[in-house]
Amino acid sequence: MKNKSIFSYIPLILILSLLIIFPCVGSDGVIKLGENSMDNQARLFCWNLDGTQFGICNENGLVAKNPCKFWLTSDYDENYANEYQDFNFNDGSDELLDINWCPWNENYIALAGGINGEVEIWNVSNNPWTHITSLANGGKSHTIEWHPNQRYLIGEYLVDPLDSRLRIWNCSDADPTNWGVARTLGSSDQTDMFEMDVNGEKNLLVYESNENGYTNYKVHVWNISDTDCDNWGEIANSPITGERGGFFSPDGNFIINTQNDLDGFYIHYTSNLSLYRTLPYGFTARFHPDVIETENELISGYIVTGNRSGQDILVYNISNNYNFDEYDIGMDTRYVIPSPCGQYLGVSEGWVSDDKFAVFDFNYTSTDENDIEFISIENQGNGTSIFTDTPTINWTFVTNASQYWLQIDNNADFSSPILNYTDINEYNYPVNCNINATVSFTLPDSLPSYAIYYIRVRAYSR
Repeated sequence: MKNKSIFSYIPLILILSLLIIFPCVGSDGVIKLGENSMDNQARLFCWNLDGTQFGICNENGLVAKNPCKFWLTSDYDENYANEYQDFNFNDGSDELLDINWCPWNENYIALAGGINGEVEIWNVSNNPWTHITSLANGGKSHTIEWHPNQRYLIGEYLVDPLDSRLRIWNCSDADPTNWGVARTLGSSDQTDMFEMDVNGEKNLLVYESNENGYTNYKVHVWNISDTDCDNWGEIANSPITGERGGFFSPDGNFIINTQNDLDGFYIHYTSNLSLYRTLPYGFTARFHPDVIETENELISGYIVTGNRSGQDILVYNISNNYNFDEYDIGMDTRYVIPSPCGQYLGVSEGWVSDDKFAVFDFNYTSTDENDIEFISIENQGNGTSIFTDTPTINWTFVTNASQYWLQIDNNADFSSPILNYTDINEYNYPVNCNINATVSFTLPDSLPSYAIYYIRVRAYSR
């Protein structure tokens, strides 16, 4: 699901028939776009691959049936009043605890949970979405993840309340109804949460275990690079004892774990699991996709987290000695989850009696020297008229960027993009895109004439 956004947007203003191009300057920070509530607990927040949709599990005390609801991110002007999809897990007879979009087939999502012990696969290319198959699991699954590079699906497998493992399905067959269990990982400890490295560059998996009902916490890290899951194994110096979590940095060089008391974090190298540094405050931290890193250093970008003891979002600035900004958002912040492309933050309260969720614009501006710069539109500069509804836009090339994301809107806040291209490169747009020392992109779709449009571009690597 998983893209790494590496540079900030550069916005422009385009007026067709009368063209004027201005920088569009906005204040930095975390800006709320919309908020709503579920019928019960608003649990885990899950984004699709390009951040245009999100889903939330509507959990009712972990025991009752609950609907799965999805929204289009651009609908925040309606304060997320009307969901895009709304359906019940397991025909409304079961609980839903996690959702995950497939990184190698954007038409699939996996839904997990269940007293009945099933994982459901849905086709999201149809409207309404359609159920494809249910994978027998034999026990409740709190978490579900797709392998980023290989055809495997991994879910938690709850044997009993104090004994849970990780179950691996082989998804290599083109027909999901033929997918079957390939392996079960773990011991008799309780496996509580797990994740794979975001971009799949390190092929690592991390999961938390505990004993006797949430005691003796450990963080296990596995190498999952082999195409045969029977050859996957725990890496040296794993597990890490006395910590909970964790979540990988975008390139998988670091892992961030939560302290036992759920207030503060440890960051470890994934090469040897030695300690890199600690952070003092927060709960369930995530690396923002814009993080720049090497195997030995976190260079720039942000770490975002909720605050277990308050109603705050904390944003740690890596390049500014990890100083943090704090935003009081008026709701509990158990889950703070960036969208894969980095533009948005999803926040859900996630406690038994709390039901709020909200979407925020992550409006921090990169100061990297390689930020994108506007060059021309139709070979014209700032303040020049153009007379075409499919203009060619040129901007500076970004080293290591695999794709570019371009949006055009008639609103300066980009609340309702008219054109939205999330995967611009020469492979995806062989006719429209040309990348050499600069990037040249001709719009494949026409804009309505005689209007003012705003344009912004972001580079990212997959």
